[in-house]
Amino acid sequence: MSVGTGCSFNTNFTHCILTLPLWMPSQVLIGAVGYHSKANYGEFVTLFSLFEPEKSSNGCVKNIPSLYGYGRMSQGSQHQDKRNVAQRGMDLIQSWLGPRNCAGEATYSRRYSSPLRSGHKAANRFTESTVYRYMEDPVTSKKWFKANTDNVLVIYEAEHRITKEDLYLVIGTLKAQDYALFISHEHPNGQVNFNVFSAMRNGCP
Repeated sequence: MSVGTGCSFNTNFTHCILTLPLWMPSQVLIGAVGYHSKANYGEFVTLFSLFEPEKSSNGCVKNIPSLYGYGRMSQGSQHQDKRNVAQRGMDLIQSWLGPRNCAGEATYSRRYSSPLRSGHKAANRFTESTVYRYMEDPVTSKKWFKANTDNVLVIYEAEHRITKEDLYLVIGTLKAQDYALFISHEHPNGQVNFNVFSAMRNGCP
């Protein structure tokens, strides 16, 4: 997933370099070079992979070296699950029972909260099961990006109407089957609550 805001958002990963969640969920791989399409609600457009520039760009990129020419690169991953097996089993049972309150409305089984401060922008991610993948040493990839940005623009600037400031290099991704994003630039002091319902339905939080 990925967003076109400059805010970093709350994470619990020790190596975390995630700062740009997407409004439009899509498959984005580590090493992708691309940009956010403003015309398509901030969807991330991948131009090519820095691991195989020519092959991944259908031959459009011919004179840009791969990352491997700058040094060895290894990737790491971390899995995080807030619910253990027993808790997930109880969630399944509750979904079968379909808990309702006196008014016949579905009740939530748990809640996640985050504080809000007036005058401070907020960007929060709510997930329960995630896989975080990242480049072990982002310094090498950043060196590649700095050296080749101008060459990338020569190839793609006119067609995609992008500038140097629009380009991104993906050095970390977070995969989550279910998630919610809360983004706010203006709000009073308080907190944001995200309720998780036992009987979830596709398209409904």
